[in-house]
Amino acid sequence: MGRLAYSVALLFLIRSSACFAVLPLEVYRSVMEDPELVKADDGFLPKGMDGTRPNQPIPSVSLYNHAMGSETGLARYDSGYVSTTSSLRLAHIWSNNQFPGTSYIYTIQPTPNFIDVNASLGRYSPHPGEEEFAALGPIRWAQIIGWRRVHFNVMGEFIRNRDFNRNLYQGMHTTESVPELAGFPRSHPAWGQPPWRYYTNCDDSDLKKRASIICIPLKSNRLVALQYSLRYDPTIVFIITK
Repeated sequence: MGRLAYSVALLFLIRSSACFAVLPLEVYRSVMEDPELVKADDGFLPKGMDGTRPNQPIPSVSLYNHAMGSETGLARYDSGYVSTTSSLRLAHIWSNNQFPGTSYIYTIQPTPNFIDVNASLGRYSPHPGEEEFAALGPIRWAQIIGWRRVHFNVMGEFIRNRDFNRNLYQGMHTTESVPELAGFPRSHPAWGQPPWRYYTNCDDSDLKKRASIICIPLKSNRLVALQYSLRYDPTIVFIITK
């Protein structure tokens, strides 16, 4: 009987694990910059730390603000994230729509600072169809696996990056959901709902009177991002504390 119970439990675990989200082994980024320029920059920098504007403020690490983007549909000028997608097809569509002529789709080895936007923002994700994984901080040149050139909508063959550091990056993966990095505005209704409520001053005992309570995050978004960075990649801490 004990063996039977063990077998049933094991089968349940195996079937349950199949329901979990599969993290992408690769992500993609469409840009106009050719590989020489990207290599010269040692990869991709968030707009909020690219040094293109004088007196550039500390980057915003609100995942919600990043996903909302600017009025042009592109990334905000102060974003501390770099956009990627888990879909090569969507990256190709983006290239065709945004970059007439020649562009490049880079294939990137994700690391734990790549955050699943849809999983983290849930029903409040403003553009779920983009299947975005936002990188907190820079994407290094050495984690770019290769690229494809897109010329007038036609995607060329894959070219491997000789500088890809397989020994360092292979086996790493994205993070599925980091709701504490959502960074909703203070008055946003999400703070009163799970899972975001678990990072506020509201607890389960407040459920009956929640309508009259404003749930406020216990930590600033910047502090949460700092602690997250220290756990997974201390080299990106400076974008939050500079």
